[in-house]
Order: sequence, then C-alpha cells, then structure tokens
Amino acid sequence: MKRKIFLYGIMISAISVIACGLLTGFLIHQMSLDALKNHLKDSLCQLSATVSVNGDTQQVVDATTDALKKNMTGYDIRFTVMDENGDVLADSHYSADAMEIHSDRPEFLEAKTQTFGTAYRYSDTLRKRMLYVATLSEDSTIILRAAAPVEDINAMLWRIFYICLIGLAGGVLISLLISIIRSPSLARPAKALAEACHRISDGSYDQRITLNTKTEYDAVAEDFNRMADKLSRTISKLHNRNSQLDMILSSMNGGLVAVDEKQSIIFMNAIAAELFDIPSDSEQGKPLYQIIENANARQLVTQCLKHGEGQQSEVTLPTTPPSIYRMATTPITEDGTAKGCILTMVDVTRIRQLEIMRSQFVSNVTHELRTPLTSIKGYVETLRNGAITNADLADRFLEIIDIEAERLHNLIGDLLDLADIESGVDGDIIDCDLQGGVDQCIELLSMAAKEKGVSIHTDIDGGLTVQGNAHRLQQLFINLIDNGIKYNVENGRIDIIAYQASGKVVIKVQDTGIGIGDQHLSRIFERFYRVDKGRSRQMGGTGLGLSIVKHLVGLYSGNIVIDSEEGRGTTFTIELPQ
Repeated sequence: MKRKIFLYGIMISAISVIACGLLTGFLIHQMSLDALKNHLKDSLCQLSATVSVNGDTQQVVDATTDALKKNMTGYDIRFTVMDENGDVLADSHYSADAMEIHSDRPEFLEAKTQTFGTAYRYSDTLRKRMLYVATLSEDSTIILRAAAPVEDINAMLWRIFYICLIGLAGGVLISLLISIIRSPSLARPAKALAEACHRISDGSYDQRITLNTKTEYDAVAEDFNRMADKLSRTISKLHNRNSQLDMILSSMNGGLVAVDEKQSIIFMNAIAAELFDIPSDSEQGKPLYQIIENANARQLVTQCLKHGEGQQSEVTLPTTPPSIYRMATTPITEDGTAKGCILTMVDVTRIRQLEIMRSQFVSNVTHELRTPLTSIKGYVETLRNGAITNADLADRFLEIIDIEAERLHNLIGDLLDLADIESGVDGDIIDCDLQGGVDQCIELLSMAAKEKGVSIHTDIDGGLTVQGNAHRLQQLFINLIDNGIKYNVENGRIDIIAYQASGKVVIKVQDTGIGIGDQHLSRIFERFYRVDKGRSRQMGGTGLGLSIVKHLVGLYSGNIVIDSEEGRGTTFTIELPQ
C-alpha cells in the first residue's frame, strides 16, 4: 500500500510538471515568435518608407539596419530587398551579387498576394533556423524581407525544459517525503480492513472494525461491520440447522445414504458407514459403486433414479452376527425429475426373529395342546365303544383322562402367567422376606421331594429382602425347586443360598441332578424347549417353567445365569436389585 501511494505520488508529480512545462514552453515559444514577428513587421514598415523615397537601395538597407540595431537591442535582424522577379537587390549581411534568386521562397510568394508573408525554416545561407517576414513596398515595385534567428527562443525552450526536470526531481522528492509521512496513516485503515477480512475468512465471524479517520474509510468500516453482523447471523443459523440435521440423522436407528443423479454420495451417516465397513469421513463425493459393494443396495438406487419411484428389499448383511435389513429408496425430485436418491436401512432382524418365534410358539402350543386332547379324545371314544362296562379298565382310562386334563390346565395356566409377565403385569410391590418365601415353596413341594428322597437345604442371610410381588417370587422359586426335584437323582440334594453383594441380592439354587449338556444351555430358557422331551412330558412338565423364571427375573431388572454339567448337577444364579 505504501509503495503504491509513493508511485502514485511520483506519477502525479511527473505528469503535472511535464504537462505544465510543455504547456508553458509552447505558450512562451508561440508568444516569442509572435513578438519577433511583430518586430520584423515594424522594421519592414520603416524600411519600406525609406526605400520608396531613395534610389540607393543598398545604402538605405544598411542605414535602416544600423538604426534598428540601436533601437532593438538583442535582435540580429537581416534585411533583404528583392525585385518582383526574386532577384536580390540588397542584403544587410551578404553581397547581393553573390545571392541566388529568391522567387521560390514561401515568404516571397505569400507577400505578393497578401500584406505580409511569413515562413519559419532553415536558412542555407546563414545555416540556422530563421523567422522570415516579407511585404511589398509602398509603390509595390519591390519586395522587402526581414529575418531574425530563433536560436534564442529555442535556447529559452531548453532552459524551460531544464527547469521542468529540476521541478520534476523536486516533485519526486516532495512526493517521497509526503508518502513517508502520510502513507502510514493512509494505509492503516486499508490494512485494518484487510486483516479483518482475513480473520473472517479464517472463521472468526465476531471480528469488527472501529475507525475514526473522518474519511470515506469510516463509511466502509460501518458497511463492513453490518456485513459481518449479517454474515455472522447467517453462518450461525446455518451452523445450528446443520447441527440439528446432523443430530437427527446421527440419532436414526438405521443407516441413511444420499446420492445425486450421478450416484455420487452426498451424505452418509455413521450407522450406514459402519454397516458397509467404511470410514464415515471419506465417502462424500465418491461414486456409490466405489464405496458400497452390496449389489442389492446399488440396484435399488439405480432403479429409483431410473424410474423415479421408491424401491425396497430385505437384505442379509454379513455382520457379526448376520443381520437382516430392510433397504428402501426414495427419489429426490425437482420438477418431476429425479435429481438424487435417499437410501435408508432399518434393522428388522429382531422383527423377523420375533415372527419366527411367534410361528414356532404357535406351532409348539398347537402341538402341546393337541397331544393331551388327542389322548383324551381317544380314551373317550374307547369308553364309548364299550370299555366303560369294564370297571377296572374304565377307572384306568378315566385316571389317564384326568392326568391329561391336568396337563392342559397347567399348560394354559403357564401360558397365561407368561403372557402377564411379558406384558409387565404385576401386583403389589412389597419388601418380600426371602427366607419366609422360600420356606413356603419348600413346604408346598415337600411331598414331591419326599417321594424322590430329595433333601432341600437353605442358607439365606437373616433379614434379607427383595422388592417384588410375593406371588411372582413364589412362582420363580417353585419352578426352580420343582425342576431340581424332577431332574434330580434318588436321595439327591437341593441347596438354596442367598446373600447380599455389591448392592444386589444373589440367589443360587443348586441341585445334584442329571445336569444339562452344553449343547442345550443356550436354548434352555426358550418356550417349550426340553432336553429330554419324553421324560419331561412323563413328569408332567409343560416346557414353560424356565422361560417363566427368566421373564420373572427380567421383570425385576435382574439377571440369571446357568451353570451345568451332565451327571454333576445344575446351578442357577440370580442377581436382583435390592
């Protein structure tokens, strides 16, 4: 900025000085020529009057020249007298006989037609530039010419040129001095504006300028500050809007990918990047086929852009474990034309698993109900066909029908209980005494334990309580103890241990039964799952007991773990919040 101010100052000074010098020189040169021309005209008038009354032309010319030299100091005037044919009759500086005919001279020709003839040219006789003025005598018989050199005028022009150079040098020095003194104050506002613009371009949108120069810079600074305020508000709104959009898209449960009409990725949220196993910050602007290898996803996007209609499909992605995703596309339209596409991916693995579980549940319930009903129907038909007349056979058939009806009753009861537990239906929540609740369950199952010779022992910390519904907790312990009795060995043992640890109540139910194989442990809590189906039905089990236990523990935000080994018994460990 300072350099520019200095250069501009020099340029202005140089142009001003040169222009003034040229104009002044031109005017002085012209004025000097006009003054000399007038002097020559006056001299010619004097010579014309003299020549017209005297006959000796050369003598008159010499006398006139001497008289003019006395009165016109500083001018070396040359007089020439010519006849009408251009022959020189007399000359003040050279011999007339030695001079050539002047009939072709411009001033001679012009004087014959006008009052005065003038010419500004180089003189071959005197070898210098001269100003010539010619006129007719009063009797129009001869032509008088006066000439004067213009070297003095040209020398004056050179003096003016030297003065201009001196003025130019002085102007440069003055401009340099002014630039040194004034350039910092002139450049300071521009520098402040430049620095503020640079900081705003770097993201510092709160930058403002305060100037007090009393120049146009103050208005520029005010406009700049207003522009910065508006820009800051606009950027803030865009940032907030983008942040909200990012939060919304990032909070989606599924993946989202947006592409333009050329299938270049515009946006991809973190879930989509994770599903396709790519860095979330490296996909923008790249073609879809380079980023996503899944053929189904690419085909859905291609069809959506081609037909301008949404498409959807379910795809199994190779995640760990494999997941089922419903992929759907929605076109981004402008004036009815697809300009892009949005691909969404929703995890439907759990839904499909629930559908499978529901189908399996219906199938299992149907099977579990059909078996006792078929048995009951068969025995009833047998009784109707005459077996009722045989008292012993009829009693045995009726006993079997009663057993199967009890199985149906228990099965329906367990199904209703399981439905209530899954729906979160619970009774009054109280502090339940564990020792008292376990003792009641042991008393209810004492006959079954006595028949098999199983002994039940408890080791429960005194005063230990659990918040919950007493009936639900009783269901939990009855199912575990009943399983421990049914699948125990003769003269086996069941231990029920309860204590407090890390703010939780830990309950362990251990038995010395037949145990469970490792291949069954992952499915042991499923509905209607039985390790030994024949033995379970023979013992009157419905296949829902452990499923009820797991859901009861989940109802109270607890956790259950099973540890079992074939031939060495089973241990159920339950943790419940206190």
